[in-house]
Amino acid sequence: MSEPSRTWGLIGDSQATGLVAPLRDLFEKRGFVLDGYRGEVGWSTARFAATRDAEDVVRGRPAFVLVVLGGNDMPTMALQEKMGIVVSQLRSVEPPPRIIWVGPAHSSVPETQDRKRAVDVFQRAASSRLGFDWIDGGAMTADIPHSQDGIHFSATGSREWARRLDSHIFGTRLLPADAPSRIAAIVGTLSVAGMLGWLGWMIWRK
Repeated sequence: MSEPSRTWGLIGDSQATGLVAPLRDLFEKRGFVLDGYRGEVGWSTARFAATRDAEDVVRGRPAFVLVVLGGNDMPTMALQEKMGIVVSQLRSVEPPPRIIWVGPAHSSVPETQDRKRAVDVFQRAASSRLGFDWIDGGAMTADIPHSQDGIHFSATGSREWARRLDSHIFGTRLLPADAPSRIAAIVGTLSVAGMLGWLGWMIWRK
């Protein structure tokens, strides 16, 4: 059996470009190396769906992929279709990576905030239908100060968001999935040791 991948990928919009460096450093401390990345300022889910970029990001068969998209989306029925295309592209390799979709960040611009929260509704529905993990990016960033545009964050703000994502992902999602393989390895080691001990005892009795 091949060893499980210790790499990860990231696709997204301008928020992803701000997160990639701090996330790379944090995840490396967890033992996961960034293998595929595509971040494009101003891109929507539909724009990614129209390309093969998502497939390129998973070409190295990462353990998981972070999708930071939605800030440039419109809350329409077409959004779920485009999300489905992106998810299918990310699952185009074997074994398919775990997909963790991070919803659009909080905005202090009222009309932008309203649109993003409406996008959340479609993303939640898609996560249930398509079977990927979804993180409420709006709630996670509600108290992080924005840059002057009221949409993006400073380098300090992006590092704080990355820290929260790291804590959430490895605290509630990836570690439980990784634990069984570690437990199996421990149990296997103990079983071998126990068998050797039993054989030694049987020889000693003779």
